[in-house]
Amino acid sequence: MNCVIPTKPGLNYEIAVRYRNSRGKLVAEGCTQIKSVFSCDELTELYRRASKWAGSGMVKLESIYRCKPRAYFDEIQKKNGGLMRTYLKDNNGHRASSINGTLKGLFFAARLKGRGYSFFGDRRLTIPVGKLITPEDTNLYFADFYCNYLQHYVTIVVCKHNSEVCNNFSPNYY
Repeated sequence: MNCVIPTKPGLNYEIAVRYRNSRGKLVAEGCTQIKSVFSCDELTELYRRASKWAGSGMVKLESIYRCKPRAYFDEIQKKNGGLMRTYLKDNNGHRASSINGTLKGLFFAARLKGRGYSFFGDRRLTIPVGKLITPEDTNLYFADFYCNYLQHYVTIVVCKHNSEVCNNFSPNYY
């Protein structure tokens, strides 16, 4: 039996199913919770909007960065020998983004114009783009486009060819 349930992207739903036989006796029941994410068509529309917003001018990004409190970086040095460990993506961005709560990685930002202050912490780790992203062995995937008041944000998943994320991204996230 197929069932189509109208949903709104980003909302959580609880689905309860009860099956009764021809005599009305309850023979099976179950309950689950789901989160509605963007469909392929909705994601394609977001990509179209992001492309229109960005325009056609190419801009070279020199670096990416990560802002966190000093204690975060101190702990990495103390417990991990300076190595950042991957973690599950939080719910920043659009609430209907399929990578929220499902994709493990390290998450960086890039801006065309620097900002002196960050809500995410008082320390900034800056990495030259070329150290992480090289055309020969890197894939880029569009994941999200959202707006926080006046700022617009595009989320792109960057991964190495044949990495676990790269091999599983398309079939599992859309």
